[in-house]
Amino acid sequence: MTDSHLHIWELERFKYSWITSELGVLHRDHTIQQALELLHTNNLQNAVLVEADSSLGENRWLLEVANAHPEILGVVGWCDLTSPTLEQELESLMAHQKFKGVRPRIPSAEAPNSDWEALHNGLSILEQHHLTCDLLIQDHLSPRLHKLVSAHPRVEFILDHFAGIELALENHGSWATSLAGFADLSHVNLKISGFLTAAKSKPLEPDVFKRFFQTAVKLFGANRLMFGSDHPVCRLGGQYADTVRMLEQHCEADSAKFIFGHTVQRVYTII
Repeated sequence: MTDSHLHIWELERFKYSWITSELGVLHRDHTIQQALELLHTNNLQNAVLVEADSSLGENRWLLEVANAHPEILGVVGWCDLTSPTLEQELESLMAHQKFKGVRPRIPSAEAPNSDWEALHNGLSILEQHHLTCDLLIQDHLSPRLHKLVSAHPRVEFILDHFAGIELALENHGSWATSLAGFADLSHVNLKISGFLTAAKSKPLEPDVFKRFFQTAVKLFGANRLMFGSDHPVCRLGGQYADTVRMLEQHCEADSAKFIFGHTVQRVYTII
């Protein structure tokens, strides 16, 4: 049982510019000790840490934490795919066995073509080093993003948080149509994560979750889906336990072994 999307932060270490006092419960330290206690309480054994600060310094700190705690199977850090020193930065991080991939910032759908074209070289470098690429989608699944991902079939891409949709039944149809094009790409995976926060109406209604989840299974198959709590961000819509229980209630046993474990191991090359 693995959580593929877990955050920790200590506010004095890095800028965390997006964690403002208006976010209430998020605007405080969330430590590895607290995270591990939540894992164990909810019968999960392992987790992957994901960046929260978009800095090289945080990458190094998360790797130090991971190396000190065997429950942490990997780290998905941050990089600037357009940086002229990207290859050297990645090689330094890859000296740590638990460095598995990156979550870069991607342009908006309305950004100039040059911003999108600039990403190709960085993705080619990820491919050379067999590193994954998580995608945090802020607006929608655009044709530009599909074109970018299609151009790099040897990079394992992971669409975070149900691919960034606001979970409401009126959004399901357009989301499913857009998502189908990405599901056709065998190197694209989807995280069943961020759903408590993404609910248009909180708390998330089980029937709404069920509709989106069943579509995800139909499009991707369980072997390309993975569970992620998105803790502590999930606290904006519920508790850690709610993320686990809601998925368990709608997940058949044959699917659960992939979504709670096998997919994470395959995508992030965890042995």
